[in-house]
Amino acid sequence: MNNRILGLGALAAMSTLAVAAESVQAAGITFDLRGSNQTSSSIGYSSAEGLNLTVTAFDDAAPASVARRGGMGAGAGLGVSSGPGSRPGQIDGSDSTEALRFTFDDVVRILSATFVRVQNNDEFTLIADGQEVVSQGDPDNGVPFGLNTVGTVFDFTVGESNDDYRLQAVEVEVVPEPLTLLGTAAAAGVGIVLKRKRSATA
Repeated sequence: MNNRILGLGALAAMSTLAVAAESVQAAGITFDLRGSNQTSSSIGYSSAEGLNLTVTAFDDAAPASVARRGGMGAGAGLGVSSGPGSRPGQIDGSDSTEALRFTFDDVVRILSATFVRVQNNDEFTLIADGQEVVSQGDPDNGVPFGLNTVGTVFDFTVGESNDDYRLQAVEVEVVPEPLTLLGTAAAAGVGIVLKRKRSATA
């Protein structure tokens, strides 16, 4: 009976610890994409938590340059520099279909993205790991747009020729690996059982 009770207690502890571990690892990480003006084939960012983000650009699926514009101002952020017909430093569909690709070095859930230089009827499309997950998203200028999309590679693009915007920030959380959580919780649960057994025999 005692072993059965201890076993049930260990399972409960494991469940509690798994939830706690997920809560700790699921803290939001915000990447502020602003900074000094730069045009490059890629721009990288690293968080204090050790998560790395690389941003690259495409124009009609061909490699283009990432353009960071505006310093730390209200309209600052990332766009694409792809040629004379494009709006400078924005993701735009006027002359071709531009996109920014966000590649993370771990599996993440995008919680929100902040769009600037947004005007009437400017919309965005989001593709996660090759699958379109948002079509004709309608963001407000400078207001985080809520998302709930898991992956490692995310393409922000446009759906129509009159769409254009910059990306100023993204908030993500690292998705915990189920086996890691289970192993941590199991080890802790075994420790609880052993401690209770010692207390019972003392």
